[in-house]
Amino acid sequence: DKIMAYLRKNGNDEVLVVLNLSPYPLLVNVYDNNVEGKFRDVFSGTTIDFDKERKNELGPWGYMVGVK
Repeated sequence: DKIMAYLRKNGNDEVLVVLNLSPYPLLVNVYDNNVEGKFRDVFSGTTIDFDKERKNELGPWGYMVGVK
């Protein structure tokens, strides 16, 4: 109830949005077969490989917008 996440696909293009809707840092577990491969965070430029890393920490009110 504190995390909102969604994935949008159009052909080979994908956008993953993960939002922490709380004032606390949270460990986000992404266990969905639709979320796989490497996403580049559009704000920080870091790459998250969801084939290897299924858990990521989001700070208070934090967000991640990843593109593939």
